[in-house]
Amino acid sequence: MFTSATQAGVLCEVAASAGRHLQVLRADGCSVSDAVLGALAAHCPSLRVLSLVGCRGVTDAGLAMLAAGCPRCDAEQFRV
Repeated sequence: MFTSATQAGVLCEVAASAGRHLQVLRADGCSVSDAVLGALAAHCPSLRVLSLVGCRGVTDAGLAMLAAGCPRCDAEQFRV
């Protein structure tokens, strides 16, 4: 099992690597910090669907960053 820090690092790396090509991400059950959501917002403007079911660490501030950086992601598509 991966630690929370490892999960967050992997998700940040996915965001940086996939960049504008990432459209769908299902991170269900992972530990997601504001840093992860910020990385998605900064690198993934084409993100349309994000599933965060059962994720720990999701905050309103992180979701606000994500909404600002990922304009194609409909608020109804955020699954927490």
